Amino acid sequence: MVSLNIAALMAMSTEFSGESKATGAAIVGLCNQSGGMFGAALAGLLLANVGVQGTGYMCLGLTVVSALMTGLLAGGLRRGGG
Repeated sequence: MVSLNIAALMAMSTEFSGESKATGAAIVGLCNQSGGMFGAALAGLLLANVGVQGTGYMCLGLTVVSALMTGLLAGGLRRGGG
């Protein structure tokens, strides 16, 4: 939903990590790898429980929610909101 440049993300993570800059930089990699792992695990669990048809319905639902959120956020940006 929010797209950040990797350089900006690294700068933010090291800024907020205090004295331990390496920890802030390592969190970015940890989040990336764990997101991929948990995403694949969740997809496998969903596929095992509800099958291919249920996975399609989930994708349809996520697409509709994403379109609605995009419409709401774009409307707020056009009005000068945030």
